[in-house]
This record gives sequence, C-alpha cells and structure tokens, in this order.
Amino acid sequence: MLLTFYLLFTGLHSIQDVSAACSLAKKEDGSSIKAHAGGSVLLPCYCTDLHRKPETITWKKLNRVTKIYEEISSGSGQYRNRVQLVNGHSPGNLSLLISHLTVEDGGFYRCNVGVDEHADITLTVKDVSAACSLAKKEDGSSIKAHAGGSVLLPCYCTDLHRKPETFTWKKLNIVTKIYEEISSESGQYRNRFQLVNGHSPGNLSLLISHLTEEDGGVYRCDVGLDEHADIMLTVKDVSAACSLAKKEDGSSIKAHAGGSVLLPCYCTDLHRKPETITWEKLNRVTKIYEEISSESGQYRNRFQLVNGHSPGNLSLLISHLTEEDGGFYRCNVGVDEHADITLTVKVLDPPKTTTPTTVQTTSSTSTASYPQPSDDCTLVKKENGPSIKAHAGRSVLLPCYCTDLHRKPETISWKKLNTVTNMWEVISSGSGQYRDRVQLFNGHSPGNLSLLISHLTEEDRGVYRCDVGGGEHIDIRLTVEGCTLVNHERALGITAHTGRSVLLPCYCTDLHTTPERFSWKKENRHTKRREKISSGSGQYRDRVQLVNGHSPGNLSLLISHLTEEDGGDYICAVKGSHIIIKLTLQVLNPPKTTTPTVQTTSSTSTASYPKPSDVCTLVKNENGSSIKAPAGGSVLLPCFCTDLHSKPERFSWKKENRNAFTWEEISSESGQYRDRVQLVNGHSPGNLSLLISHLTEEDGGHYICAVKGSHIIIKLTLQGCTLVNHERPLRITAHTGGSVLLPCYCTDLHTTPEIFSGWKYKTVTNMWEEISSGSGQYRDRFQLVNGHSPGNLSLLISHLTEEDGGDYRCDSKGSGYTDIRLTVEGYSTFNTSHVLLSILIPLVLIGGVIY
Repeated sequence: MLLTFYLLFTGLHSIQDVSAACSLAKKEDGSSIKAHAGGSVLLPCYCTDLHRKPETITWKKLNRVTKIYEEISSGSGQYRNRVQLVNGHSPGNLSLLISHLTVEDGGFYRCNVGVDEHADITLTVKDVSAACSLAKKEDGSSIKAHAGGSVLLPCYCTDLHRKPETFTWKKLNIVTKIYEEISSESGQYRNRFQLVNGHSPGNLSLLISHLTEEDGGVYRCDVGLDEHADIMLTVKDVSAACSLAKKEDGSSIKAHAGGSVLLPCYCTDLHRKPETITWEKLNRVTKIYEEISSESGQYRNRFQLVNGHSPGNLSLLISHLTEEDGGFYRCNVGVDEHADITLTVKVLDPPKTTTPTTVQTTSSTSTASYPQPSDDCTLVKKENGPSIKAHAGRSVLLPCYCTDLHRKPETISWKKLNTVTNMWEVISSGSGQYRDRVQLFNGHSPGNLSLLISHLTEEDRGVYRCDVGGGEHIDIRLTVEGCTLVNHERALGITAHTGRSVLLPCYCTDLHTTPERFSWKKENRHTKRREKISSGSGQYRDRVQLVNGHSPGNLSLLISHLTEEDGGDYICAVKGSHIIIKLTLQVLNPPKTTTPTVQTTSSTSTASYPKPSDVCTLVKNENGSSIKAPAGGSVLLPCFCTDLHSKPERFSWKKENRNAFTWEEISSESGQYRDRVQLVNGHSPGNLSLLISHLTEEDGGHYICAVKGSHIIIKLTLQGCTLVNHERPLRITAHTGGSVLLPCYCTDLHTTPEIFSGWKYKTVTNMWEEISSGSGQYRDRFQLVNGHSPGNLSLLISHLTEEDGGDYRCDSKGSGYTDIRLTVEGYSTFNTSHVLLSILIPLVLIGGVIY
C-alpha cells in the first residue's frame, strides 16, 4: 500500500514537471510552405498549451554549406529588421513573421524550445519577378479595329519592371496553322509595326498602324517557356461594310396572331448595301439559328423584305402571324455583324357576340339570323387609343386589325385629321403628301388593315383614322421626331487658316433623321442680317460643299480656299433648332524658305515654296474624347494631323492642373511623368499620340494636344485597384491563440487604391462593421502587411480567439471586394495530469486488492 502511494506521489510530481514545459504542435510529415519574393510569410510554431511559455525559444535556419542550424536574429545579418515574433498575448505562440522575402530566404527552418523539442519547416521562395509572367484574361483577348486606323495589342509582364530574356510577336498563318514571327523590317508589316515598351521593359505591347482587313487574325505575344498570350484582332472596313444600328439592350417587339409585324434592321448608313443579308430564327430545340425563307416551310408566302429605296434598310415584314412565329430572330450581314430581335405573338380574345335575332313571321318555322362574320369588321381597340413615335426619314407601321382577321370589311379608308380645317382627309398613295409613300399590308389577311408609311417627314405627324364604316374606326396619334442638332445650346469656336479648308460641323442627334429643311447662313457684319450661303453664286461660289453623303442627319459644311473675309458667325438651322459656329481665320505666315530655285532657262524666274501640307490640322472627335485605363497599366492618348505626313512646326501635350486652373506642359524628364511618357509618331510625323505607362490614379484628368491653330482635349479616367478573387469567398482555418493572414490583393500590386477598409459581418445586427486596430475586439491585434507593395492589402490578426471567426470583407473603393470566411478552431489540448490520474487511480485500487 505504501508502495502504491509512493508511486502516486511520484507520478503527480512528474506530471507537474511535464506541464511546465512546452510541447510543440507538429505535423506528422513536417511542414512545407511556399511564398513569393517581396512578400511576407508566417512560419507557424505553437506549444500545444498556448498559455505555457517555454524557458527558451530560438529560430534557426540550416546552413546548406556547413549543414549546421544557425540562429536567426532581427538585429543583424540576412534578416535584419525583417523578422518578428507574433506571440504577443499568447506566450505559447512562437510563430515567426518574415517580411520582404528574397529567394535566399528559402530553406529549412527550426523552431527550438529545448534540447530535443523542435519543429521543422521547409520554406520555398519563388522569385516571380525574375521571369516574365504575362497578365492574361481568362477567356482570352479580343480586339476590334477599323481599317486605316491604328491598334495597340496589349501584352504585359505582371511585373512591368522585368524584361523577359526573349520575346516575339507572331501571327497565325491560317493556311499552315503555324505561328509566324512578324517584323517591322519586311513583309506585310513593313514600317507599320512598333513596340511601345519605352521605359517599361515589361510592357511588350505592339502598335500596328495603317490597318488593313488582312491584318485581322490571331496574334501571339511569346516570352518563351510556354508563356504566351493570344489576341484575336478583327479589322473592319467601315467604309464599305454595313454596320447595323443596334439598341444596347437588344430589341423586343410584341404583335398579335393573325396580324403583321415589321422586324426592323438597318445599316447605320442606309445607302450601304451589305454583300449578304440573311434572317435567321433560333431553333429552341437545337439552340441553333436557322435561316428563314419565303419560299418554303413555316414562312411560305408570309415573308417580305421592305428595303425599297434604301438598300441599307433590311427590315423584315411577316404577315399572318401565329403563336409559333414568336421567338428570337437574327438579322445577319456578316461574320460578327448581326442584330437580335425578340418577337412575342399574342392571341387576341374572340369578340363577344350578341343574342341572335329571330325574324320570319310569315312562316310557321322560325329561323335565327346570325350576323355573318364577313358582313362587318369589328376593330381591335386600345382603351386610350394607340400612340406611336417614329423618326423623320424612317418608316412606320400604323396597326389596324379586324378582330376576325379572315373577314374583309366592305369599305376601308385611312384618313388624317387636318388641324386647320378640323376635317378628316382621305390618304392616298396616288397623289398629294403621301404619293408613293403609303402601302396597305393586308395581303393574305383581309382583316389586317395596317398602313405602312415610308420616308417620314415631320409633316406626317398627327392623328390618323382607320375607318371601316358604320361608325367603326380607331384613331392613332403619330409623333414624328425631327432633327435636333447636337450642341444647339452653345456656340462653337473654330480656327482655320487662309488658303486651307475647314469643316463646319452640324449634326442631327440621330444621323438617320432627314430634316424637312435646313439652311446654312452667315451673319453679315455690316447689316447684321443672316444671309443664306450658296455654292452657286456670291462669295462662296464653287467653294462650299455639304458632306452629309450617306448620313442624312449630317449637315456639315466644307468651305475650301478660305479667305480672311470668310471669318465670322455661321448658322446651321433646321426646323426648331440651330447652332452657331464662330469661325476665326488666321493668315499663315509666309513659309520660311531658303533661296528660291530659279529656272535660268527662261526669262521668267519661279520660286518653289513648301506646300501647305506643312500645317497640321488635328483630327477631332465630334463629342470630345474620353478614355478609360487601368492604374498600373499603359494608355495611348491619340492625336493626329488630318494629313499624317504633315509635321507641325511645334506642338505640346499639357494636363489641366485642377487646383491652379492652368494647363501644365508634360515632360518625360521631370515631375509626375518622369520616364513614363513617350511619343509614338514613329514613321508618321503627323501622329502626335502620347503613350503614358505605369499609370496612377493621379494621372486621371484632362489632357490637351495642341498645335498652332488647333487642339484637342482628351479626358482620361483611371480605373483603380481591382481585387483578386473578388467574385468568390475564400475559406481559411486558423487556431485560437495563433495568428492568421487574411489575403487581399489588387490584381496589380503597384496600384494604390484611393480608399480601402476592412469589415466584419456581425450576425447579431446583420450588418458589416468596420474593424480597427485602435479599439474594440481587435485592439493591438490588427496589422496591415502591405510593406513595399501598395496593392497588397492583406491583414494579419494575432492572438486569435474563437470570437474572431466569421465573415470578413476587404473593400476597395469602386473595385469590388474580397470576402473571407475565417474559422478559428480551439486546439484539442488535454491536461496530462488528468490523464495520468485516470490511469494511476485504478492501478491504486487494483493494487489495494492485490496487496
């Protein structure tokens, strides 16, 4: 018995000794961690009892040469000011935070708390900056451009300061299916190919100018080691092709069974006829668009194109509609050029009938005489009457239907209310205002009495009546929207040079609108009267020309061979709207010349002066130019002389100082843009475009490209930090008493977000609450570890408790957010003394019985 108690006493004494020491939590297969150079890493090391503080704690790293573990210190050597213990309020948390990682930091680390008590960790540090890893879009990149213009094919290393050992641009040969290297020195791209990496070696973007349709295809930016980015370039010849007018949100049309419907489809230039035009309908079963034809199948004899006098009008008229005609239609004029329309066909409710009347009293047999459906037409009506809006120059369908579409009324007439006489006047296609512009579309449906009016004018607006006699009619109010001029609320100022030409811009807001009448006038400085301008006589004889061409709403006036007398106020006027343009004429300084060349073979000497092409007039965007670009990337601010071969005497790029309200010149040599701006005029002296790299949000604002007598203004908007993984939440598990790093990064680590904040979701209040290191739950436990990467917004939380678990949000202004679900688990710690007691006490009892 004494022996038993002695054993118990000895066991309890040994229990007390063990509990005082730190037993490290270890993984059976050791711990392996990967990190990136320049970042931070947390090497985890915990006592199984986080409340126990070991007598000694050292971190060591294996010296690969001597094969000896050497102690790590923050005070000196490789790790000076880069290592930090984060145990804080948890003495048993011995984790080590290493910041500003280098490749040399990789290796074998040991957390040592005693002679034989240690935990080993293998750290691998990748130098992602040493190689060029290309920034890529998940679904590849697709770019569209126009023939004759320029395009920038973007290609960037994720670290713009790194230059790949080798890189090439290639294009896929569609015949051989092989990527062939392209060069500016020869072949298709001679003198049209320019790299714009400038001062950013990791910017491998390619600028191709004077584009042709043949330039379209798949391009590859290749930096070796299977690292490449592919870009699909489509080049359209907008001068020849049909570009369809489209609504941003598509087009949706409703119609009634038995009636007709016009599916609208137009080229933006109504005078352009596409090479091919097909109408297709989506097969709901196969999910494939199938071509529809008037010759066979569902649409036999019910399908009609109504382009008439406008080859660019590709609209489709479908008559005798059925519910099956509803669905998705596509107007297709090329490989990627199409417009989609959703058609819904509704079945009208059958008309209510009256009680049949009984008549013949002269016979013993009475017969009921029912009204014959063919005898009269009851029109489908809306409670408030229909109201329709259309545009001048276009077409409109005024709907009118009998409730029974198979019945033909005895009489049908369309009338319009004369607002002067207050009388209804019959409309006829044979004479008057509507000559050759109106057409009934009843076709195979005698009860469809709809009227199509084409080539609309503002005079066509008013109230129309579809009349079938017997007091049965419907009224439709038609509003025809005419030409409203762009910039009609303010005067425009234009400067031009004597001897040159000038384009006075004047546009309808809808370029397809044909104004009823318009005129150009100039104010006579002496009489103050506005006098009409004509090419046939007077001051402007054979010097003025309208350039509306294929766009009836373009009323711009070109004046050539300018003289000083041409300066003054011009007025472009349409019905109900006008704009004023103030034209200032500058006399060109006589060209500086060397001694003129003289023909000595003749008695008359002739001087050869430089041609007027030496003067640069800038190409301008009618509505100004606005460009968006991502912070950290590059942007090309376009600026061109109308003649790309003209080199201006002098020009400058300036940016508006919002505080001083002044324009400040931009230079690559100093200030905000040092080593970040580059001109890319290359082989075209009239191309004055400016490339800005390593964009910051401060670069946003208004820029001006100015030459003598002409300038353009461009508004640049910078898109800031876009967060990685902002579309799906991250799940992280950590342990009480330990630390955790909640990762949050901008896709470009060089981007500094304007504003960002950390939030936690409170399940009690159902609200997101901002977290701060200064107060509350996270006081002195919250630390940002962005270090030298402003786009690294990661958060380190130490001394974790189970209450720290939950949903966290890293929020960057205007760029989405990253959600993280943190689970904090308590260690399955156990009290060794309790375990030993649970073993020893039964032994004592057993011993008592035995002995």
